[in-house]
Amino acid sequence: MHALRRMMIALSLLMLASVGLVQPTAAEGAPAVDMLVIAQGVGKLPPGKASWQLRAYEADPAGIAPQPQAGFIIAPAGGLLTETGSTYVSLGAGQGAYIPGDPASKVYAMRAPATVWQIGLSASSSTTGVGTVKYAGSPFSVTTDQPSQIQLLAATVPSNTLVYVPTGTVPTLVVVADGTARLERPGQEPFLMTAGQATVVRGDGQIRGVGSTPALVMAARVGEPVMLPTSLTPTPTPTAIPPTIAPVAAASTIKVIAKACPVNTPVSMLGTACTQPAGQIPMVLSGGSTARGTTAADGSLSFANVPAGTYNLMAELPGDFVKSFASCIATDGTQRATNGTGLNDVTVSVPAGSTVTCTWYTVPEDARGETGTAGIDLFVTRCPVGYMGVQLADDCTDPVVDAMFQLDGITPQSGRTDASGAMRFTNLASDDYSLMTDALSAGRGLYMICRTDDSQVVSTTIDVRTAEIAVAEGAAVSCRAFAMDEALFRYFSTMPEENGSLTVPFLFCPQGSPAGELDVDGCDQLIEDISLVLLRDGQVIPPTSVESTRAIWEGLTDGRYEVVADGVRVGITAIQLGDERCCNASGGFDLKVNAAMGPVLLPLYFVPVVPDQDGDGVDDEQEMALGTNPLNPDSDFDGMDDGAELTITGTDPTNGLSNDFGIAGTRDSDGDGLADLREAQLMTDINEADTDEDGVDDYTELVNGTDPLAADN
Repeated sequence: MHALRRMMIALSLLMLASVGLVQPTAAEGAPAVDMLVIAQGVGKLPPGKASWQLRAYEADPAGIAPQPQAGFIIAPAGGLLTETGSTYVSLGAGQGAYIPGDPASKVYAMRAPATVWQIGLSASSSTTGVGTVKYAGSPFSVTTDQPSQIQLLAATVPSNTLVYVPTGTVPTLVVVADGTARLERPGQEPFLMTAGQATVVRGDGQIRGVGSTPALVMAARVGEPVMLPTSLTPTPTPTAIPPTIAPVAAASTIKVIAKACPVNTPVSMLGTACTQPAGQIPMVLSGGSTARGTTAADGSLSFANVPAGTYNLMAELPGDFVKSFASCIATDGTQRATNGTGLNDVTVSVPAGSTVTCTWYTVPEDARGETGTAGIDLFVTRCPVGYMGVQLADDCTDPVVDAMFQLDGITPQSGRTDASGAMRFTNLASDDYSLMTDALSAGRGLYMICRTDDSQVVSTTIDVRTAEIAVAEGAAVSCRAFAMDEALFRYFSTMPEENGSLTVPFLFCPQGSPAGELDVDGCDQLIEDISLVLLRDGQVIPPTSVESTRAIWEGLTDGRYEVVADGVRVGITAIQLGDERCCNASGGFDLKVNAAMGPVLLPLYFVPVVPDQDGDGVDDEQEMALGTNPLNPDSDFDGMDDGAELTITGTDPTNGLSNDFGIAGTRDSDGDGLADLREAQLMTDINEADTDEDGVDDYTELVNGTDPLAADN
């Protein structure tokens, strides 16, 4: 399958044009390949803040509506069909197709259900919607409402071969679709990525293939805004008029003087605080025609020979860097600028024969490019394999050493944990960051809680290896991360992260589960509508919220509590809270809360009554203990049910009733002429020839028609 996928991608790439990228230098000593466009389209970016997302879900032949995002559908294993309006695109393994974010779009599996990956631009980092968010990048600012070209690129990267990550107007999302690759960026630790993993790249970066087989790497990027044509209306035939000599309107000039302001400069102080020139600012003038230019080192730029009219003047500032303000004054001293449609543009009215001077103030929203003051302290430990979860800080203390972590945001950093499992990110600008690791083994997840000095939670769990962290200006953030079984991670990642919170999910275990050895890995079936009571000193503490499959208490203080499952339904043989079996002297579970240790998760397990599947009167749990077959009523094939042998004849249900000749059912233990099997049916004693002790043996009484169970007078 992998070979077929690589072959199909290589074939697709040969058919498409390449994108101009930074090429490797000879000093790097490794061969390089180019990324080529495999899908593209024109769409609008979400206004304000946006972020890349990688979602995963399943499509079937009936079709599914994808998340309404402008982006791409990828078929990691092939067999998909996309529908957008009247356009259909079939996708083989590793291929992609553009979708505009139209809610009417659909994705179909062409045969059996198939996996879908969707790369899209979201207005936020919300994890709600279609499928599961595998990765959510840190948000960036959107500075234009003009449609932009959105491209999906791909390259097959052999071992020790480089591919350069393309830069766009906003950060680029990189996904490893197959194989293993390593992200390498100047001044940062390399970051290992395996199939299905993604990250955001800002600025220069390269991917190196590291596996025994080539890696398939994809990148989603946003290009320049696109000026879409407007609808044209027919021009009426002009009425013939006598020719006249009309004066030629004098051409005008728009002069830009760009100035750089300190971070978060208020509007009232622009004129006095912004004294430094802002060079290298791309500017676009659009109206009857479009002109482009870049400010010089002194911040100046001129657009000459501009006909009189109304224009849009826009600064193409970095996506998460700045906002801008402009004042445009004509030769006669009149203000000629009004608000534009975006954050960094103005509408300029240009009179004939005039010079309009636009003073353009660029104001950083944060400290990108400057030394930040915020920081993140991270401490990472692991929970034991099979750990069932109570208070993580108490129970999970083994440090995770030399683990690689990557912080994506406007000041990206990377590093490794030390011998105590700790590391630090410093000089951070105010922004939303994605923190992720490549140090998890299969079947493990990383649960992370990040708090400020005043204990405010500022993290959101995204997936098993990624969390989003909101870092405020100058804030000190502390993060505790716990590596745990993925089955347990699913519960921690959806519970309140506040100190002193208790979450109790209700889990139903398979029949025959051994009591005292229950865990979330083996008991993953949710059970609904359990009545649960939390007591402290005999007083009932109402839950903060009650859902059908769990109860939640928040704001608990330190102390001892008792949990009681009230009205357990018929058909339950055992219950267990965390690793504590039911019950204490009053019929509940004892619980100790240490609020400083973080949230508490205590799964409540219910074990169903073990049935008697073969109907022999011996339940399955007892049969397993005896060594009989719970699926066969007559385990020893002697003609007598296991239950009858245990309760009537007192014989061994694992040892067949037979004589020396091996004929089943002929043994006569008391020598009265009646086989033990027949005596069991008559309920006479197989060890007494004369059951009723009337002087006539059981066989004779049966032949004479008298009752062997009643003495004859």
